[in-house]
Amino acid sequence: MNMGVPQGSILGPVLFLLYINDIERAYSTAKFTLYADDTSLQLSDKSQTVLENKCCELLQSLSNWFSHNDLYFNVAKTQVVRFHHPKKHVQQLSLSLNNLPLLQTNKVKFLGVTIDEHLNWKAHCTELVSKLHSTIFLIKNLKHVLTLPQIINLYHSEISSRLRYGICYWGHSSFASKVLVAQKRL
Repeated sequence: MNMGVPQGSILGPVLFLLYINDIERAYSTAKFTLYADDTSLQLSDKSQTVLENKCCELLQSLSNWFSHNDLYFNVAKTQVVRFHHPKKHVQQLSLSLNNLPLLQTNKVKFLGVTIDEHLNWKAHCTELVSKLHSTIFLIKNLKHVLTLPQIINLYHSEISSRLRYGICYWGHSSFASKVLVAQKRL
């Protein structure tokens, strides 16, 4: 092996971050969020055309940077979300890289939290409620098999941890009340 570190090694993530730490300085037109091997970008502009051009230029530059640094830009895993006010109609951006269109979506999973195009937390809360309902079904079927401490353990491992994760962001949304109702039912 000429380069790289074994997957799962302790030093691997640190070495990777050192390897890509100049990516933010190379492209100051975007705001980067780097976490392990995930790279997220934020670009903004009032003009649709200017925004599309910025995105295309940045994507091509990033693709070149990845190539020069012996990294792979996975177009199939790349998603584009256009954040906007719910009452404002916006056109989808026409973005592609190496003649492959990028997936345009109205929500994206970011570090375990679902963020939608309106930033209102509806998608995240809906997913939490769905998880709560499936756990209600599970516990209903297991309540005659498991002891109360085991059921409480199941609750804490499957539900409580999910409810607490990111609650400082989504907990103030108007959709959080639906999560609370489902939690109380559980």
